[in-house]
Amino acid sequence: MLLLQQNENFRILSGQSAAIQKQNEQLLKQVEDLKEQLAILTRQRFGTRSEKNLQISG
Repeated sequence: MLLLQQNENFRILSGQSAAIQKQNEQLLKQVEDLKEQLAILTRQRFGTRSEKNLQISG
């Protein structure tokens, strides 16, 4: 009986572990996507291209 409970607990924990691993992979991808978006927006806002748009009157 104890062996059956241990097997069931192992099965449950294995399933939970797989779900957590999948979620972790999704979150890592989301972080990478957000980093890329941030880099693009930072370049658009602070890159040399934005400096060319500024007109200095003199």
